[in-house]
Amino acid sequence: MKFNKIFLVIAFFGAMCVNSSCKKTVYNQITEDEIKWIIYLEGEKIIFADSANADTFHVIRRERGYEKDKPYYNEHASAVFYNYSDTVPGNKYGNLRVQKDDNNNFKASYIFPHFPFEVVLTDMIPVPQMIINGLPYTNVYVAEADSLYYSTANYLRKIYYSKEAGFLQLDDIYGGVRYKIN
Repeated sequence: MKFNKIFLVIAFFGAMCVNSSCKKTVYNQITEDEIKWIIYLEGEKIIFADSANADTFHVIRRERGYEKDKPYYNEHASAVFYNYSDTVPGNKYGNLRVQKDDNNNFKASYIFPHFPFEVVLTDMIPVPQMIINGLPYTNVYVAEADSLYYSTANYLRKIYYSKEAGFLQLDDIYGGVRYKIN
């Protein structure tokens, strides 16, 4: 009788351990509409210009994969871009990224060279209609850096982005404005 009780207790705890350690794997995947935030293709150029200068950003890599956080596999996708002629010290790489988290929440964000922080587009409210360089755009996300972050390495003050058209305009702390020309 005592043997049966001990066996039952061990079997019960063993079953609990097996049950709690065998969580079902969950794949949180990006939808086709969500991937549209990444409009740039590998090898593409993003060119901004004003009356005197032009900056060309090369999309050097486009990737898509999963980040593992057992039992979750959260999908992410990104387009990494770089300005080869950039001579200013600091962050020269940019990254436009979409991702899912453990709760299947979606996030679209970017890091842009010489802008002081990551911009989370899905936390922002877009401007419904805007004219940029004489062209009409809808749902434009305007990110503005606080003056506390301005420096020679972080000289971009505002960045304008549209899900349909990508990066549209760059404003710097010196009063310069560069428009996307391609």
